[in-house]
Amino acid sequence: MKNRGAENLISFLLCFVVMFIFALITLFLNVQFAIAQFASLILLVIICLITIRKNYGKISGYIEDITFHVDNATKDSLIYAPMPVVIFKRDGNILWYNKRFEEAISGIEAFGMSVEEVFQTQVTKNVFETENNVLFSCYLNEKHYTVYGNSVKADKKENDTTLGILYLFDDTENYQFKKRYKNERVIVAIINLDNYDDVLNNTPNAYRSLLLAEVENRIYTWFSFAECIIRKVERDRYLIIFRHKYLEEMINKKFSVLDDVREIKCGNKFSATLSIGIGFDEQMLSNCYEYASSAINLALGRGGDQVVIKDNENVSYYGGKSREHEKTTKVKARTTMLALKELVEHSSDVIVIGHQFPDIDAIGAAVGINVFARSFGKNAYIVYDTQSVAVTQMIASVNEEIDYSHTMITSQQAKELVKPDSLIVVVDTHRPAYTECPELLDDSRIVALIDHHRRGAEFIDNAKLVYHEPYASSTCEMVTELLQYVGDKLDINAREADMLYAGIMLDTKDFSMKTGVRTFEAAAFLKRCGVDIAMVKRFFKNDFNSFVTISKVVSEAEIISGSIAISVCMYDGRKELRTIVPQAADRLLSISGVEASFVIMQMEEETIISGRSTGNINVQVIMERLGG
Repeated sequence: MKNRGAENLISFLLCFVVMFIFALITLFLNVQFAIAQFASLILLVIICLITIRKNYGKISGYIEDITFHVDNATKDSLIYAPMPVVIFKRDGNILWYNKRFEEAISGIEAFGMSVEEVFQTQVTKNVFETENNVLFSCYLNEKHYTVYGNSVKADKKENDTTLGILYLFDDTENYQFKKRYKNERVIVAIINLDNYDDVLNNTPNAYRSLLLAEVENRIYTWFSFAECIIRKVERDRYLIIFRHKYLEEMINKKFSVLDDVREIKCGNKFSATLSIGIGFDEQMLSNCYEYASSAINLALGRGGDQVVIKDNENVSYYGGKSREHEKTTKVKARTTMLALKELVEHSSDVIVIGHQFPDIDAIGAAVGINVFARSFGKNAYIVYDTQSVAVTQMIASVNEEIDYSHTMITSQQAKELVKPDSLIVVVDTHRPAYTECPELLDDSRIVALIDHHRRGAEFIDNAKLVYHEPYASSTCEMVTELLQYVGDKLDINAREADMLYAGIMLDTKDFSMKTGVRTFEAAAFLKRCGVDIAMVKRFFKNDFNSFVTISKVVSEAEIISGSIAISVCMYDGRKELRTIVPQAADRLLSISGVEASFVIMQMEEETIISGRSTGNINVQVIMERLGG
């Protein structure tokens, strides 16, 4: 739309200029006529000025009238707004609210009250310091509201005051609909009796049926409140279907069915334990079973006797207090050896990678895989980037009899050596990001995984062979069992046996923790291979400064809740402090009454925490909550 006022002003100025020029020309021809023209121009200017002044007055009045009415409309819109509105000062004190808000808070006198006291949440910071208009949701007078807010400047003569305004939108009906939809969602759970064979084999025949009946009765009784469908799908597995509204109650009960089953005594020497995998998905019902299957595998991979809840985004863990029971059968070890042998024989070479900052168990297991590959005529390389004093000392002892200088390579060298048909063997970790060279774990690679740690949410999913046994004392024990089945082809040096033996000693704390029959059988096999225990002991010796540092960390520890020891190790630039932290945590466990220990060290841009436990406290769950 054109601006008519501007066009009129330009037309007037042009006419005025033309008449003025014409009057000047006339002045030379006829003075009287020129004077008349100048008088007409002056009269015209006076008339225009009077008209402009008159119209300006009308415009000013019109603007003042609009401002007055808009101001009144604004006030009326707040007072008579269909939703609750509250205005408060920067300090949080309520300055004004409308009648709807008064009804929402059941007529309570809120003037002068803190807005955070009314809503029981942080409000002022969200309103004055963030740009997000949607602040929070709340319940007031049995109604659910979504609260929007913003800040405005109120100009005053003395100073400028910023006020906060909250608008409450009643979405009770929509909220209840969403809640009902969530509560009615179907959840699938899989229950697994972890140690079915071992429990029955160690229970007298007369009591076996009674034991199984009691386990089943405890399961059916505990889940009866959930109005669920329970079906026994295998001899040691149950499928349960229930609605989401009962899940929170199960969590509040801390899945006490695990404790109920563990307490069953029907002549059994071992306690029966359950693992539960729960899965749900908002989109597809079929995904619920897939997530439940993934969750039960995750629970079993973490040692069993726990609950894992999985959806398309999150994984939650509950339980996991009991220790893993050693499996007496070695069938899996023998079948794994045959599968690994086939992968090695069909590969051009073998590249072994452990976790970052490898310990003796990781390097010992890697050396064991090197022995395995060499026994079948294949070259093996061990990726070793981050140096460790104890590990370097071990490798030096091996180099006295076998040249390992070409076997130990860096990550960069591994990237250059790897071929499409190379076999990548990951030892002592199952988390891709924690390996020495994550780039080698491409989907196109042939990957084998050997690990004994309790399984976490992150896992190497593309592995062709997975040998994951959380009951094992160490990865060196698992690799040693594989070597036992190699037979006459086994080509192992006594110093290599030393490294495998040292890895078992490290993770069992000199055969004092998490040891079973198979642990000692593996140690006996290595002893027959020529282990020098005196030399192995030397691998674990610390220098004087390290010994003093460990003693200082232990002496400065604080005992919390009577059973948890926490200490801090100050970083001074020494690389060996990475190994001192777990040693100090182990030493703290030797204190009477301490069931869990944590040693913390701030190292440049990362924080290192080593957690240890006697078994009554699940430190893995604690560390996962901290992001480790």
